[in-house]
Amino acid sequence: DQFNAYVRGPLRGSVEASVGKEDYLPLNSCVAATLPMILCGFMIALGCDGQADCGMSASNLGFASVTEYMLVNMFVCGIQTPLTWILTCPLVLRTTHLVTRAMSSGIW
Repeated sequence: DQFNAYVRGPLRGSVEASVGKEDYLPLNSCVAATLPMILCGFMIALGCDGQADCGMSASNLGFASVTEYMLVNMFVCGIQTPLTWILTCPLVLRTTHLVTRAMSSGIW
């Protein structure tokens, strides 16, 4: 009983103070978690999807020029993908917290 009281009391408070609550993740942690995927997207885009010729890669994907292909890839890899994945981390944590709270209160 003393062990359980310690784990649920001071130890839990100490862990939450150093790590944070289960439904919160700081922005820098979200960026660090998604950075490898974002950089991999840049590698694929700048590497012309593994094709030796960027013109062939651009035409296979329906772009009129290599410049258009690179501009679209820079937008997707530089703005759209990072914003999507960085915002996904806290949204998933919040949704998980809400579902857990709803299930523990007896809704389901």
